[in-house]
Amino acid sequence: MRRYGIFLAAHAERYGYHSPGPNRSAAANHTYPDPVGDQIWSGQIAQTSDGRKVPTGGCSRESEDEMIDGVPRVEFLNTVQNLVMESASRVKTDSRAQAVTAKWSECMARSGYRYGDIWAAHDGNSETGSVTSMEIAVAKVDAACRLPPAARRLIQRI
Repeated sequence: MRRYGIFLAAHAERYGYHSPGPNRSAAANHTYPDPVGDQIWSGQIAQTSDGRKVPTGGCSRESEDEMIDGVPRVEFLNTVQNLVMESASRVKTDSRAQAVTAKWSECMARSGYRYGDIWAAHDGNSETGSVTSMEIAVAKVDAACRLPPAARRLIQRI
């Protein structure tokens, strides 16, 4: 998932807040790939519905183990992921990011959608397995509100 959600109106119009995912035909039909796949990938379940054992740590851990077979483990293997998480946390408290979020919230409110931050809009509109017309409507406004004001005015004239 992209850290800051959607930016392209064309994506919002087709998928709402859902990711097209690896299953392109499912995305084209506005359905979300089976969430069990994510559980298998991450190892959140021990076996599949047809009884196949899921490797400890999931398929992601198994593939990682295969890729680094014979290579000494490095203590900082998750350093990049940790830095990504830390930077995301710091952005939330940055005054510049807070100002941008406030402007985005004001823009959304002008279209009748009241959200305190981008994730509130995303989370409240992508909880179902398939894309809804409400989700698409909110996502389209969201994508437009992320544009600079001059670009929004230009699009409104078109």
